[in-house]
Amino acid sequence: MSRSFADPTKAEENFQILDQLKDANIWKILTNLVDPNTNFHQAYTFRDDLLRILGEKHRLYEFLSNLSVKCSYLLFNKEHVKEILLEAATQKSTGNAQYTQSCMNILVILARFSPLLLSGSEGELLNFLKDDDEIIKEGVLHVLARAGGTIREQLADSLADSLSSIDLILERLCLEGSRRQAKYAVHALASITKDDGLKSLSVLYKRLVDMLEEKTHLPAVLQSLGCIAQTAMPVFETRESEIEDFIINKILKCSNVWLPISTGLVQLFPILTLIIISFHLCPLH
Repeated sequence: MSRSFADPTKAEENFQILDQLKDANIWKILTNLVDPNTNFHQAYTFRDDLLRILGEKHRLYEFLSNLSVKCSYLLFNKEHVKEILLEAATQKSTGNAQYTQSCMNILVILARFSPLLLSGSEGELLNFLKDDDEIIKEGVLHVLARAGGTIREQLADSLADSLSSIDLILERLCLEGSRRQAKYAVHALASITKDDGLKSLSVLYKRLVDMLEEKTHLPAVLQSLGCIAQTAMPVFETRESEIEDFIINKILKCSNVWLPISTGLVQLFPILTLIIISFHLCPLH
């Protein structure tokens, strides 16, 4: 934590002094500040109370003035998440793709660095997942891939009746979505289930391997297989030989006569390479 300050050495000394403080009110305020359920006005009041208790002459006054901002949700909190979700829906309805994308990008960043802020917005995320807009759908998939593990219990509690439908939507995108949608959907499926997706991914994996012979939706199918290799290697290994056989005999040794023109080997080879090496696959960017 001290490294987040301009002078890490001095900050470390201040943390040690802070650790020796016995005032229960100070620790109660700090606990409230790091609570993601604390809204902006509460956090602002808590910070004022903390600094008033210390007094300007206290040697930790400036340090705690900075720390109370760094550790609180004053800059971004759940209220901001709600507003961004609302703004994304508004911009989508007006057809402003650029602003819609910007909203989803911010949500992805928040999901990456402060996933607890997505707690309480499960209903909106589910509605976005069902949306036909590609920007909205891809964005919420990325959010679930990033924050799903953190808000897993909240999803189960608040959307108990909808969890099965979420799984079905994610599975369909793994099978028939775009490459990017398939990548995020696999990671989202693994994130929101208690067993890290092993059961769901096992079922999905069987369908994906069976679909290889059908030669349909190959970009999504191959992308999903590569991500499963990264996310659940024990599952991938159960039919790895079949995938290797398909790649070697049905693609590398054959022409691309059966491949859709829009797919092409140029687009597929990166995915095939990922599947063959079976690790360091499909990183979430």
